[in-house]
Amino acid sequence: MLGLLTMSVPYPAVLVTVLEKIAASLVPVVMVAIGLQIKLKLPPGSWMPFSVGLAIKLVAAPLVAAALCFVLNQQSLAAKVSVFEAGMPPMVTAGALAIIAGLAPELTAAMIGLGLMVSFLTLPVLFQVLQTF
Repeated sequence: MLGLLTMSVPYPAVLVTVLEKIAASLVPVVMVAIGLQIKLKLPPGSWMPFSVGLAIKLVAAPLVAAALCFVLNQQSLAAKVSVFEAGMPPMVTAGALAIIAGLAPELTAAMIGLGLMVSFLTLPVLFQVLQTF
């Protein structure tokens, strides 16, 4: 709330520099933390939640977004980008928070790591579909 209330107030240059350095370190630390937990072999019983989660994130979400754009007659570049973004793999930061919270760390790491690899197949297909509209 404090950040929203002080959006129009200029921050001191020292504070901006410190915050930028902290923000720059986030991605490498999270990638290492997740990378250390990725295993190609999921625990027993995890394949179904893994498959359903990736199917929802990489297939169902862009289909729903595309359907909404179609129903609302939205064919602009912004609409296409929104549909494409809906098909992006699971977020690293969200996965890191889930791992920290203890929400199935191995499954979460697999969703991020393997989801990224699967998206190398699904995103070009989604891009080609969007080009036809």
